[in-house]
Amino acid sequence: MKRLRLTTSPVASTKSRSGSILVFLVAGVVMLLAMTMISVDIATMQLTRAELRAATDAAGVHVVLNARTDLFFRADGDESDRVDRAVARLTEAADAGADVLYPVGRHDPDTLRRLTSELPLPVNVIGLPDRDDPASFGPLGVARISFGPFLQGALTERAKEILARWG
Repeated sequence: MKRLRLTTSPVASTKSRSGSILVFLVAGVVMLLAMTMISVDIATMQLTRAELRAATDAAGVHVVLNARTDLFFRADGDESDRVDRAVARLTEAADAGADVLYPVGRHDPDTLRRLTSELPLPVNVIGLPDRDDPASFGPLGVARISFGPFLQGALTERAKEILARWG
């Protein structure tokens, strides 16, 4: 699967900007027709997921819409109802055509179990490639794992170890 990362910001969520993003996305999809699958990460900042889904479906290419919320990552609002708010936001994304739901941030096993049991679609989580046990995610209901910047960090540390002997 090829990934195209499209993340909106509050500024990019205005009507005129989302139209520009859709034009870009459709043009990109047309150029990538030879690929069998493309994954797109979209933030929960109201780039209309339904419009995005309609545009990519019209282009004839399956695009995986990975809808995310940064409630955990940014520690937005009261922690006591953060999971409830994330479930509500991501459920809206699912209703609007998302394929995968991404509550961005590191979560303890109980929170992951709750998210995966309450969300209506597969859940994407962040993993630490040099520390996490790959087998630990499946039993928690996780369907997709991203490394984000952590793979580069792990590779950088390993490169430092290798190069240290060269002075």
